[in-house]
Amino acid sequence: MMHKNNRVDFVGFTPDAEQKWLVEAEITKLLDRAPGQSSLSAVICSEAEGFSAKIQISSFSNNFEAYSTSIDLYGVMNKIDTELGNQFAAWKRERFRPQVS
Repeated sequence: MMHKNNRVDFVGFTPDAEQKWLVEAEITKLLDRAPGQSSLSAVICSEAEGFSAKIQISSFSNNFEAYSTSIDLYGVMNKIDTELGNQFAAWKRERFRPQVS
């Protein structure tokens, strides 16, 4: 799953096996929808109110970024998926649109 150009940092906690699986599955899903040859950087933090996550995906021509918080890790990853999914959909709509000069 993790290519050498991808990085995930966990801050404030050490993820257990289930948490690692959840994050890895979500990252795989995101990278499958991102432009080819994209790299990913993620910071996932445990906070007093739950979790926060910031994920950046960079490709040759586009950058995508999402930040979210939730009371649990599943919730924060779901929100990130929705936000980045919306950005990917907008990118796909625009990438083949003719350029008007």
